[in-house]
Parts: sequence; structure tokens; C-alpha cells
Amino acid sequence: MIETIVALFKALMEFLGVVFNVKALWERRDEMRATKNLGVLVLSIYLILLGLLPLLGLHFPAQGMVLALLAIAAGVLLLMGPTRLPRGLGVIALAIYLILKGLLPLFAIQIAGIDTILALLAIAAGVSLLLR
Repeated sequence: MIETIVALFKALMEFLGVVFNVKALWERRDEMRATKNLGVLVLSIYLILLGLLPLLGLHFPAQGMVLALLAIAAGVLLLMGPTRLPRGLGVIALAIYLILKGLLPLFAIQIAGIDTILALLAIAAGVSLLLR
């Protein structure tokens, strides 16, 4: 089972390497350090799952709940814990976005215009993080 997962991961890395030069990053993986920040780690896991699951057509039971809980946890941990990102508008907007992104589907909350609000929060977070 593990060999199959490793083989699939290597095949995916080679495929992405053609477009994004991920293969070079893979070869330098020993030089890279993993983050020690729990908020960033949970955010990374959330984003990887959010991208890979639909890309590979994968689905598992309670997938929506798992992703919602990861988003909430990442948002809360980013607000509470130390981060290498400056604690400015970008991190706060990102944290609020993640918490809302998790809470809304988890509790089936319906708010008029929430998609627009989430989009604006995402834009504010992205721009603020780029301009820091």
C-alpha cells in the first residue's frame, strides 16, 4: 500500500515538474525545512487536500467535515500562535476567511452575499500578504 502511494506521488511530482519545475524542488527536499508553526502546517495540509482531492477525483466519507475542521483549525491557530508572517491585515483576513470557510458548511449557515464577502476577504488577504 505504501509503495503504491509513493509511486503515485512520484508520478504526480514528475507530471507537475514539467509545468512547475516541482522535480527540482523534490530533489532539494533535504535542504528544505518543515515549518514548526502549527497554524501554517494545518493550513498547508488543508490547501494540499483542497487542491489534490478534486484534481485526482478523490473523495472520502466526511470529506466536507474534515476540510471544514481543518480550515477552522488553521484560522484559529494562525490567530493564536506565533507565525513567521507579520500579524497584520493579511494574516487576520486569512484567518477570518478560513474560519468562515469552515463554519458555514459545517453548520449549514446561509447568509446573503457570503460568497462576495469570502471573495473580498480572500483578495484582501492575498494582496496584504503580497505587499507585506
